[in-house]
Amino acid sequence: MRRPAMEVFMSLPNHGKIIVHKLNEMQRNQAWLAAKCASTRATINNIIMGKQSPSLNMAFRISIALDMPIEKIFADLMK
Repeated sequence: MRRPAMEVFMSLPNHGKIIVHKLNEMQRNQAWLAAKCASTRATINNIIMGKQSPSLNMAFRISIALDMPIEKIFADLMK
């Protein structure tokens, strides 16, 4: 049984929430972000869900694609 979308969103790490919010604001999806980052949708999904930490290179590519400072997106990973 699938969990409701809001429950899934609330369980995301902060960087995942920021990425999902920005993608929604831009009316884009994970496949678009994966293409912009020369990656796969599965990798983007794993980063959003907190199952995988992005490499520094990937973090920069995500920040450029979303037009946001890297430290704003990934502040929770910089502790």
